[in-house]
Order: sequence, then structure tokens, then C-alpha cells
Amino acid sequence: MALIQTKGRQDSGGGGASTDIYRVVNIKDFGAVGNGITDDTAAISAAIAALGTYKILFFPTGVYLVGSQLEVSLASIAIFGAGRFSSTIKLKNSSSIAEGQAILLLSAAGITVEDIGIEGNSTNNSTVSYSGIRWIGLNDLTVRRVAVNAVTNVGIYAFATTIPNLRNRISENYITNSGNIGIDLEYGKDSKITGNTSISSGGPGIIIGHGTTAGTHNSDKNLVQGNSINRAIPPTVIHPALGGVEYGFLIALNTGVDNTIVDGNHCWDNRNAVQDGIGLGQDGTNDPKGTIITNNIVGYAGLFGIDATSQSVVTNNYVYRPKQYGITAVIDLAGVLQDVTISDNIVIDPMYGGNVGLSAGIVAYSNIAGGLIKNLKITDNTVRNASVSYCQNGVHLDSTNAIFTDVEVAHNNLKSIVTTSVKPTGTSFTNLLVKDNLEKTPIHTLTVNSATPSVLGGDTFITANTTPTTYTSFLYGYDSQRIRIIFGGANTSLNSTGNIVATTTAPSQNDCIDYIYSSTTTKWHEVK
Repeated sequence: MALIQTKGRQDSGGGGASTDIYRVVNIKDFGAVGNGITDDTAAISAAIAALGTYKILFFPTGVYLVGSQLEVSLASIAIFGAGRFSSTIKLKNSSSIAEGQAILLLSAAGITVEDIGIEGNSTNNSTVSYSGIRWIGLNDLTVRRVAVNAVTNVGIYAFATTIPNLRNRISENYITNSGNIGIDLEYGKDSKITGNTSISSGGPGIIIGHGTTAGTHNSDKNLVQGNSINRAIPPTVIHPALGGVEYGFLIALNTGVDNTIVDGNHCWDNRNAVQDGIGLGQDGTNDPKGTIITNNIVGYAGLFGIDATSQSVVTNNYVYRPKQYGITAVIDLAGVLQDVTISDNIVIDPMYGGNVGLSAGIVAYSNIAGGLIKNLKITDNTVRNASVSYCQNGVHLDSTNAIFTDVEVAHNNLKSIVTTSVKPTGTSFTNLLVKDNLEKTPIHTLTVNSATPSVLGGDTFITANTTPTTYTSFLYGYDSQRIRIIFGGANTSLNSTGNIVATTTAPSQNDCIDYIYSSTTTKWHEVK
């Protein structure tokens, strides 16, 4: 056994200052060779069994071949290596590791694992689902500066059933080539996933709330910050249950995840998975709430860039070339989507390589009939076509399956959008405020041959009706809004049977008439 000096102090009995002394269990003292050829399983297991009152298990520089799961069940101990690329535990070819196991299983609270590597050798163990490091419902675990490569399941897996993973710290790890998920934190509370890198996973790079506890035991008050996720290159072995096909978001918050901050992450390219960049799962009952998504970079998302659900704030993010929408506020299942703020984001080239017919930078809608979207603010965002006009609509509010109430779309820069800056679909809108958005064409054309054209998002309109049309109402006015109608032809007339109080009912070609909307009378009044 070796002696090391720690940062603590204790009384030595002689009246002077002294330092804490802990004994280190060095696996080489128990016969571990570390040459990448000799099976060191028995030697490492003997060293773990010898820990007793000792607090540190040390892996010197070397590659330590193991043939089965290693388990550490002593609380409050530390497992250290000489560096995550210097000290490596490697699973040998055709090992006896069992389905659902991990190369390193932690079975007690307060364990720290630092500066060590885990090599899964998935090419030669491809028929079994196993993780790199795994634990089940434990408090105060720390996994830091660890490298995990080529496991068939999860790189770092905080599994849970009915007991939460409380105050876990997963930070500065380097996870590559995972067959399923990079980092999976189930039923996490007051935990942090920070500064990690996850490259080439078959499923999500990082997920919280996944598994049997999702929607039953809510994850709460977690931080996902400063991580880098890149899924541009598929893993060598994709998890057997996925059938060889990638799935999943770059960062995912599943059902039952509340009060979580997703901040300052770099999420890049999951086009192989055809899934969202930062996604929020829904089940209609335990949808995520209290989520702040801020300061993230999301590039080349395989579907949407960022999802928003109830009681969420999506702000100051940069979304680059998602295959479909840039930012979405969507009801996927039953329930209400409410109290959502989408502000100060930049969305560049949405619909990149996707379906231009569905294109929009920011969109809100429901996938089921009878949805309710309320208290939604979309403000101060920029949606831009940088080089090619993929995106046809800046902001799209689709009320086909939903009722919208108390919605504001204001101060957005939509100047490069080629078709419609703000596009409402349907008529199920109450208290819809659209104003002061920067648009490519400030003069809008009222070409719909109907009695109730929309004046949403503009202040000057020119008629271009090809057949005789009588306007009875202008849709989507807000209090004190003033609009000007330029009558571009002789096919347009007005009457006062709807919400237009018209003095001039048969305007001549090129007449200009102003109207002001009053929320008191709920009518547009002609300005004399």
C-alpha cells in the first residue's frame, strides 16, 4: 500500500499541524499487469475487495484487460487513473459480460471516478447490450475526466427505478462511439451534466428522464451546461434494439423533467437520426415544464432545431440549417401548451434540404384536434435565409388543430423571408398581437377572394382581387393598430356587416383609406 497526502487536516496529537493520510490501493500490487494482453479481471477484483477502510483505488498507466463486469460497492471511495487516455480498462474479445451490465458498476453512494478510460471493444462484443459506467439510484456520485469508447449501450448510465439519482456530477468526460446513448441520467435531482463531449452515438448524446421512471418520478432541478454533442459519424456498433438504425435527439429532456436549465451546449449534426437537436418529450400528462434553453448552438438538426413545451423559455440560441423548423412550440399528445417565451434567437436557413412546402423558422401547432396554445410570446428573433431561399415563412401559427389565445409575435427580424413573414393558418385566434416585425415587403397584397382578409403583421396593404370582392371584416387586429388600405383595382368594396365601420363603401382605384382598430368596440373604424 502507498501513502498519499490529502487536502484535509487532523490533529496528530503533538500539538502541531498535520495532514490527513489515506492509503491507496494500487491494482498492480495485486498482480494487475496492464499490458492489454493479460486478463487483469481477478487482480482488479482482488484490489477492490481489499479497499476496506482505504479510500482510493489507483490504476497506473496501462491497458487493463477485463472479461466481465467490475463492481465497486464501498461508499465514499475514489477511483483514479493516471489520465483518461493513459489508464484504460478494456473489455476483452468475446467477454462474458452479461446483458444489461456495465464494465464498471458503482453500487454505493459518494463514489468518485476520475482520470481513467473505459474501452468497450464493441466490435468484438456486439451481441450484448452493456454500458461503460453504470449505477442505480445513488447520491453524490462524481464521474469526471473519464473517457468511454465503443460500448454497445450507454457510455455513462445513471439508471433509476424508484430511488432518485441525487446530486450526481457528470463532468468533463469524453464519450465516443456509443451504440445507444452518450450520457443517460434517469430520475435525476439537483444533478449536473457539464463540460462533456459525446461523439457518434446511436441514440441521444445526452438524455434526462429516460427509462422506466419517465413520467412517474419527475426529474427536477438539473443543469445541462457546456457540453459538446456531435453525431455526424455513426457508431461502429449501433445498439441491437435499434436494429442498426440511429435515433434520438442531440440533447433530450424526456417526460417528467422539470425545472431544468440547458445552457451553452454545442449540438451538431444528427441528420442520420432524423430527430430534433434539443428535444422535449411529451406524454400529454407529464410534459416537461420550467425549462430554460439558452445560449446553445444547434447545427444541422435532423428534424427541428429546438422544441419548446409548457412553461419553457427558449432564448439566445443559434440554430443553423435544421432540416425542418428552427424552433417549435408543439402539442404532440393531449394537454395544453402554455406560458412559453421564444425570444432573441437566431435561426439560419431552416428547412435546409427539407420539405420547403412545410417551411418556417418558428412554428406553433398541435398534432391532435382540440389543442390549446396560450400565453405564447415570440419576440426579438431573427429568421434568415443566408444563401438559398429554403424558408418560405418566418413565423407560422397553425390553428388547424388548436385554439390560440393571448399570443404575441413582435419585433422579429424576418426581412429575408421570401413569402410570408408571419403566417396564421385557420381562424381560431383570440388576442393575437402581431406588430413591429421587420419584413422584406412592408406593403402586403390582399389577394384572397374572401370577405375577411387577414391584416396580420402589417400596416400597409394593397388589394389585388381578381373577382368582385366585398370586405366585411379585417382579421387579427389589436388595440390602436392603424392600417392603410390601397385599393389597387375596381373589384373591391366594403360594408359594415362585420367588424369594419366603413364610410367609404365603394372606393375608387388607387384610393388610400386608413382604419384604426378599437378593442373596446372590436371594430375597425375608418379614419376621416
